[in-house]
Amino acid sequence: MKRTTINHFLGKNTCETIDDVQRTLDQSVDGVNEFFIRQEHTMYPHLIVLINGLYAYVTCVPTEEAAGTQAFSDESETDLDPDGISIFYTNTPSEEIEIYNDYVISKDLAVQVVKEFVETGRLSSCVEWEEL
Repeated sequence: MKRTTINHFLGKNTCETIDDVQRTLDQSVDGVNEFFIRQEHTMYPHLIVLINGLYAYVTCVPTEEAAGTQAFSDESETDLDPDGISIFYTNTPSEEIEIYNDYVISKDLAVQVVKEFVETGRLSSCVEWEEL
């Protein structure tokens, strides 16, 4: 894996191993966090991962010009109302953003997506991706 920079509510980590990535993704402020994940010295592609408890929302921005894609999975185990919305936090631990539950996946699945991204530099095949 290439050196990976992860910015989040608690600061910035430079990760050299998958264990470093896992330790960073385990950090939270009252169970929430936002992770901006990219290879060191690059801006694109990057992942943005919002975590709230056991749930996550993942987007990828491949280039400066692209709007990006969002992950979803019909296989992800959640007990959320499929027609509802979930609250996540962006920019700060108190700035709310509403996400349709169709695009909310388990935190465990999001971690898998991140690990595949940092190992390969490509979008994970363990979820489906939809353009924004």
